[in-house]
Amino acid sequence: MFVKVCGLRTPETVDAAVVAGADAVGFVFAPGSVRLIDPDGAAALVARVPGDVETVGVFRKQPIDEVLAVARAAGVRTIQLHGDEPDEHFARAAEAGFGTIRAVSAARYSGSGHAGPGRLLIDATVPGSGEPFDPADLPVPRDRMAPGRRPASGQRDRPDRRLRSVGRGRLQRRRVRAGRQGSGVDPGIPGRRPRLTR
Repeated sequence: MFVKVCGLRTPETVDAAVVAGADAVGFVFAPGSVRLIDPDGAAALVARVPGDVETVGVFRKQPIDEVLAVARAAGVRTIQLHGDEPDEHFARAAEAGFGTIRAVSAARYSGSGHAGPGRLLIDATVPGSGEPFDPADLPVPRDRMAPGRRPASGQRDRPDRRLRSVGRGRLQRRRVRAGRQGSGVDPGIPGRRPRLTR
């Protein structure tokens, strides 16, 4: 299982994610997000992250030149595009030396079953909302998945049918192994309790 803890803005939450064993930590650069961080602030946090933990910059519907400039300034290793970005943007990011993750809502993925190149992260119907969805509803052929695995999700829900907290399993169809936790880890967001769920 690959676990990404996203939306981090403080040294305490970054350190907690690393100590808890996160495979990646994410920093949100998408305008309008309550978890928005500036590149300089993110760079200071990235400097705290051990080399074996992936650092991810999260962007949404932003010009690719802006994305690349911010990612370089922040020092993240991977760019996550969370919108309807064209394949060209992923190619540009890869050519610039960044890893890439394509994030799509469960509704969009369910409607198409295809999301283009790059690793894939399936988010809530309203991205970042923490609203649960049932991975069983996703159009992923079981013969394309690793034995005993289920699609990855970042949603909190019942463990009997859906994935908990940061997600469990691997989505082999799109070369992705991703779970995320974008809610409940930042004490600076009203209504969120500071916790890290494993």
